[in-house]
Order: sequence, then structure tokens, then C-alpha cells
Amino acid sequence: MSLNYLVVLIIVSLRSEYAVDSVPLNQLHGSASPGEAEKELEFFFPVEHTLAVIKPTAVKEHKGKHSRTCIPSLWISFQNNCGPHSYKILMKETNFTHEMATQFYKAHEGKPFFDQLVNYMSEGPSVIMILTKENAVEEWRQLMGPTDPDVAKKSSPDSLRAQFAQDILRNAVHGSSNKDHALKSIEYVFGESLDGYSSICPPVFYAIYKKQ
Repeated sequence: MSLNYLVVLIIVSLRSEYAVDSVPLNQLHGSASPGEAEKELEFFFPVEHTLAVIKPTAVKEHKGKHSRTCIPSLWISFQNNCGPHSYKILMKETNFTHEMATQFYKAHEGKPFFDQLVNYMSEGPSVIMILTKENAVEEWRQLMGPTDPDVAKKSSPDSLRAQFAQDILRNAVHGSSNKDHALKSIEYVFGESLDGYSSICPPVFYAIYKKQ
């Protein structure tokens, strides 16, 4: 007996059990194919993408001794606080040039801290991640905590910035402010297409992290 046939039998059985005589409609629905299931899941549980950055100081201080991008203590905190749902993660290590950092933070151009921010972001490698899940933008922002680590320690002591930030400039992590900003940032850092990254990067770069 095929799996599809078994699923159909189960649905038919449940429909018989829960049928309402006065209602000429099925009380249960099941996707007819994997493709249809994927479309329906996307409709009812839409996922978002957000761009997350582990900044140079955090990479340097928490980098594993035997792995180019292993950041044990920060990742343990990330896994312990990421909630009951999985993040699908695509990431790579990048050295921002001065020009790249200037373009990446263009929205802050003209602000008093802009030059310091650009210089800081181009002083060493960062880990750039695309995080994918429902409500990814807001949940990553909550996990990061307030921009100022002093505020984060008081209001969100379990946040990444409360635990790993040095000061308001070297505040460990970055996240997109909204969905549009996320898509623009992803396109800028990763290019228009993500095809090939899973084969270019080592397998450890592409993973699903989930709270145990």
C-alpha cells in the first residue's frame, strides 16, 4: 500500500467520522501533493528572511580555535534563546571593505557616529547570515536586544547584546530593521541570487539550529 493511498484512506475515514449531515462540505482538508502542500504552508505560515551580522569584535573574541567561523559561546546563547521554531541559516564570513561598509550603512550617513561605524565594520571579518523563519525580522531583533548594551543588560539581560556587546558601537550584532530593509541588505551582501552558496560554503555554513 502506497503512502499516498494510506493518507487518502485516513482522510476519508476522518471525513466519515466528522461529517455533518446538514453541511454538504468536507470538514477536513489534506494537500493533494507535496507541491500543493508547500504552497499551502507558505500561505498559512509565511516565512520571512532577515539579514543578521556578527560584528568584528564579537567574531574575534568568541571565535573557535579550530574553526574559521565557529563562535561557541555566542552560538550557544543563540540556540538557547531562539525559541521553539527552527531558523534556516545561510551564512558566510566576510571582510567588509571601507566602501562596502559605507554602502551597507548608507542610511546612517551624516550622523555623528557614521565614520566610526564604517571604520569599525571594516577592521576585521564579520559573519553574515540570512535567517529564515516566520516573523524572522522581529524575532532576531528581540534576540539581539537594545542597541545600547547598558540598556540591554537592564531590560533584556538574556539578549546577545547584553551578553556580548562592549559598547554602543561594538554591540556584537546587527539586524535588519524591517522586511524591505532585509531584502535590500541580503541582495547587497549576497547578490541577486543565492544559488551556489550551499556548494561553495562548507556544509557547516548551512544548517538548522533549534532549541532542544
